[in-house]
Amino acid sequence: MVEASYLEIDTAEKWLETDVGLKRDSWDWVFYYKLAYDYGYAEFFFKERTYKDIFKKEIPEFYGVWPANGKKFRTNGWDEFLDVE
Repeated sequence: MVEASYLEIDTAEKWLETDVGLKRDSWDWVFYYKLAYDYGYAEFFFKERTYKDIFKKEIPEFYGVWPANGKKFRTNGWDEFLDVE
């Protein structure tokens, strides 16, 4: 279970597909609860435990990208955004 913005989850999806090379049928996620329009709790599911462990280690490195200006950010709780260089 992760607490994140939808844009951070989008980056996590791209990482799984591009960097790890997982096909979509080997993992999935569910957005459970919204604290705001695009922020809340999501749970990721993997067919193989190895990928779950890899994903858990990578979670702190995920970031979102603002569509309007392409700037990277991380959330630090609801409604607090930290710039990523």
